[in-house]
Amino acid sequence: MTNYYNVDELIRLKGKKFEGKRNLVRRFAGLNPKVRALQARDATVCIELQERWLSEQDADRDSAEEETSAAKVALQHFDSLPIEGVVVEIGQKLVGFAVGERLNSNMFVEHHEKAEREFKGGYEYVLHVLAANIAAEATFINRGQYLGIPGLRQAKLSWRPAGLVEKFSGRISF
Repeated sequence: MTNYYNVDELIRLKGKKFEGKRNLVRRFAGLNPKVRALQARDATVCIELQERWLSEQDADRDSAEEETSAAKVALQHFDSLPIEGVVVEIGQKLVGFAVGERLNSNMFVEHHEKAEREFKGGYEYVLHVLAANIAAEATFINRGQYLGIPGLRQAKLSWRPAGLVEKFSGRISF
């Protein structure tokens, strides 16, 4: 299943359904993070964060390694690809990033998102600011599949998706 989310809801975080997310975003915002557009020069530190995340993964190691490999390629070729994103810094330290691309006039696809676990609310804040930075250009954010990973499925559903799309793959033989 692929999850997509209403950008406006991710920005506003209004209502009871977003109360927990809103509190985490506010808590993280209290650390006075700096948000800016992802640039090619950020690739090395983003890859380091991605690799730290990988080193913490026990379950579904193959999937985590594939994700890390894809993130590295995307970040190393940032200037050559039609991708964009945000980085979040506290002081001089990069503590989170998100990267994706425009699918069409209504949909932005988030490919990779990471945050330092030492900062509670970091992941929630990264998604929130990604939405705020693309709001004028998209209605929805597609955050991809949960790949059968139970914890990832729960994390994605906790954001109250606007919709779920079942993915299929086919094979043509001649």
